Amino acid sequence: MAGKGKGAAQLQVKLDNDQDWDTMLKNTKGLIVIDVYTDWCGPCIAMMSNLKKVKLEQGGDNLHLAQARADAITVLSRFRGRSEPTWLLVAGGQLVKVLFGTDSPQLIKVILKELEKEIKVLEGTAERKGVGWNELTEDEQIKAAEVFAKKEMEAERLKLEEDMAKDRAKRRNLTRIARRMPNQTVVVYFPHGIKEPETSTGKRVCQAAYRVMVRCDVVGLQIADQLDLTLTREDIEQMLYNSPIVLPEEMLKNIHERQCIVSLIQKISPIALERRHSSTSRISVISVGDVLNVIEDSVASLIYGDTRDPHNPREDSVVKIYEVELESGTKIPPCWTPVDFISKAAAMQILFPQKVRVLDVIEEPMPPPAYLIIFEAKRAKEVLDVAEPFASDVLHLAYFTSDDPGTAEKICHLLHELEKKGEEVIESAKMVIALERTKSDPMLTLAALGPLYISPDTRSGTREVETWFPPKIEWQAEPDPWEPPPPPPIQYWQDEDENFWMEEERTCSDGEIRLGRRLVRLADGTPVEDGEWKPITDSEPELPPVKVKDTKKEKKKEKGK
Repeated sequence: MAGKGKGAAQLQVKLDNDQDWDTMLKNTKGLIVIDVYTDWCGPCIAMMSNLKKVKLEQGGDNLHLAQARADAITVLSRFRGRSEPTWLLVAGGQLVKVLFGTDSPQLIKVILKELEKEIKVLEGTAERKGVGWNELTEDEQIKAAEVFAKKEMEAERLKLEEDMAKDRAKRRNLTRIARRMPNQTVVVYFPHGIKEPETSTGKRVCQAAYRVMVRCDVVGLQIADQLDLTLTREDIEQMLYNSPIVLPEEMLKNIHERQCIVSLIQKISPIALERRHSSTSRISVISVGDVLNVIEDSVASLIYGDTRDPHNPREDSVVKIYEVELESGTKIPPCWTPVDFISKAAAMQILFPQKVRVLDVIEEPMPPPAYLIIFEAKRAKEVLDVAEPFASDVLHLAYFTSDDPGTAEKICHLLHELEKKGEEVIESAKMVIALERTKSDPMLTLAALGPLYISPDTRSGTREVETWFPPKIEWQAEPDPWEPPPPPPIQYWQDEDENFWMEEERTCSDGEIRLGRRLVRLADGTPVEDGEWKPITDSEPELPPVKVKDTKKEKKKEKGK
């Protein structure tokens, strides 16, 4: 049976099962206002207090209040899983209205209006307008449409974010390709500008290609490879990625019926790439500087003139001289070449895929769903100890000057490097961790430590990780955060004969461990195996340590010179 209390508690009824529900609807006359709640999101206590006041002051015996647990009542199954307060107005066993939210004045206004209608129904002066429990009220239909529209907008936003992230990754991958082939680019001659042979033994003729070949010799370029290639509309679309040109539809619809001529053009004197040593990694990275777009600019000048603009070529350029005009009046360019390195790399993937494959460019995967977690750097040792069991889930870890991504500067990756910066730096530094979402345990474990910040969800976290740890064009392996500090450098001392000694502890004949110095190198640089060891006595004067040159490195330097 529906549970009732005494006194004030009689103003509302709790419905915990189907029997309570059926009894309430069958035996109750008037308007019933039901607060529908779930096990994980309880009833709205504050609103019910206001409704009790309305019942006492205006509703009387025609207004009834109830709280119904949707998880235990069959007809309320569609209201399960909601976090928004939901109110059902019921009369004569029918659902009259469904209201959402906690706008108390508006809720009371609607309840009083429906109460007035129900009183007229009970007096026989009006008809009740309700719906069955398997139908949606007008309010629910409006709410469902709003929810659907909101979900659609959110899905579109997420799709746009995903597409933008994919495009950024694609551009980085294309940049990696372009960096490895700065001396080559392509020219595509379209079928409309190619004259087919009249006999089976004849050759295809392309005046535009011939003119470009002649001019290449003048500007230090050469044709490295040339082939006939059938291109589909999809091939063309991918080839023109990042290109400002849009080819006419009349040209594209039948382009696959005849082969294009594709030329691979390269510089006769290749551009030399410098290699530099990164200050933050042991990996040598390519520094191309202004090398990108050099050959692209040169060939674009041949095709479009000194404007290098497909939309505004010079009148004496190859693309204007050999332009083809169709019967419809549509003008079609005889050829195309990329005007930037991104477009060049995209075209190379379509036109010369085998040459791209041999570059062994590792394609960057999409970043996995992740959380960003920030701690005070002074707690780093504690956090590292807790996080070590799931070290494989840590995508990035570094120490920054603040927790503001707009102004923060990276200090270092390793704790022992941070400790060298001094207490003042450590006091204000922040430890920033990017944690892959493989399972919830690692995130919950770190969250239990009380971080300064943790991403509210993986969607936000993935964006934040890219902000704090932006992907690099050239791969650079980050050091292992749990990597032990390097051993302290060995210190040497010189005696009056300029021989070198190294400090070393030994167990003496009396069983005591004493600190002494062992002879390791003579003054002329000759190493000494099992050299003399003598203990350091209190009377012995303190000598400052000296640096010892690495003779092997010195010899290598001499050879290099």
